[in-house]
Amino acid sequence: MGEVAAVVKPIEVSTGRKLYEADEHAWIQCQVAALRDGDLDRIDRDTLIEYLTEMAGRDRRELEFWLVVLYAHILKYRLQPERTTRSWGLTVLEQQRAIRRLLKHLPSLATRAPEILRDVYPDAVQAALLETGADGKAVPRKPEFDIAGLLDFVVKIHKDTISIPPPLA
Repeated sequence: MGEVAAVVKPIEVSTGRKLYEADEHAWIQCQVAALRDGDLDRIDRDTLIEYLTEMAGRDRRELEFWLVVLYAHILKYRLQPERTTRSWGLTVLEQQRAIRRLLKHLPSLATRAPEILRDVYPDAVQAALLETGADGKAVPRKPEFDIAGLLDFVVKIHKDTISIPPPLA
C-alpha cells in the first residue's frame, strides 16, 4: 500500500486555473460550492466561461459524429441493400437512440439539428461512397431525409425488419 501512496501525489489546494488543469472534477466541485454559497469572488470566471463554451461545442461535435455515422449507414443501405448486415442495422439503431437521447436532453441543440445535418451530410456521403465503392452520382447532392426521417428510418435485412423494440418496463 505504501507504493501506491508514493505514486499518488496530493494535489495542491487551489481554486483557479491551476486546479482546473490539475483536476477538472475538483475544480468543478469548487465552482459549484462557490455558487451554492453565493460567493462569486471564488468563481474562476474566465476558466468557467471557457469550460462552458467548450461543453456546448462538445455537444455539437457529438451530434455531428452520430449524424455522420447514421446517415452514412443509411446511404450504404440505400446504395447496396443486398449487402446490408445486422451490424449495419444495429449501428443505425444505436445512432438513432443516441441522437434521440441527446436531443431530448438538449432541446436548444435540437433546434440547430437541421443546420448541423446539412453541414455534415457531405461527410456522410464521403464515408458511404468510400465504404461501398459506389459512384457519387448515385447519391443525392442534398440530404433526402430530415432529422425526423433519419430517426424514423427502419432497416430491413433479408425479409427481417430491425426496428427499435419498446422500452423495457
